[in-house]
Order: sequence, then C-alpha cells, then structure tokens
Amino acid sequence: MERLALSLGTVGNYAFETEGTTVYAAFEEDADAERFAKVFRSEQTSRDSEWASKTFARMDDAIYQWMERLLKSGA
Repeated sequence: MERLALSLGTVGNYAFETEGTTVYAAFEEDADAERFAKVFRSEQTSRDSEWASKTFARMDDAIYQWMERLLKSGA
C-alpha cells in the first residue's frame, strides 16, 4: 500500500491500518483519496462516526494485476 500511495503522487499525510483482510486507508487530501479510490474502482461511499467518509472496494485478481502493472511502470 505504501508503494502504491507513493506511485500515485500522494502529497498529503496518509495512514493505513489492517484488520484481518480489511485495509483502512486515511488521507489528509481529498485528491489523494480520490486517486486511491479510482485504483480500487470503489463501489460505495458512506459516512459514519469514525470517518468523514468511507469508500468500499473489492480487490479481485484484476485489481491486483492492475496495481502490479501500475507499480512496475513507475506511474
């Protein structure tokens, strides 16, 4: 996740936390969060008491392969 965040040109602070098979990502800048969400092809956004917003995405083989190509290309 760290390499992906750096390859996407993240400019603000960010943090990742894992809980089992769930990965939580927090971004200081909305633009950083939006770029990250595009990578994961997010399906839904909601609000709750812990986060200003949440975006949910499933990571299937196609997403893993796309992320791998993105990281190898240095984009």
